[in-house]
Amino acid sequence: MAGVTVRGQRIPIWNHMKGIFKPAVLGRGGAALSVQTSADSPYADIHDIAAGRFIYKYRGQDPNQSDNVSLRVAMEQAKPLIYLVAVRSRSL
Repeated sequence: MAGVTVRGQRIPIWNHMKGIFKPAVLGRGGAALSVQTSADSPYADIHDIAAGRFIYKYRGQDPNQSDNVSLRVAMEQAKPLIYLVAVRSRSL
């Protein structure tokens, strides 16, 4: 995962092991940078193109889990997110 380089520092933009991703460089209170949905996701993630929004399932059940907080911070601060959607299963 190459990421992007900002001021000489490589910053990853996603982690294939996590649905909600916030790079460490954004700090404890930072907003999520990316979210991903797998092609065969067991979650009820919804991408409503007509409305210009998506509904993304929190990680686990705890709304105060750090990934969930960073996703909420992105929404509250109207930060842009990278939304990655798999179009086929990895097993293909």
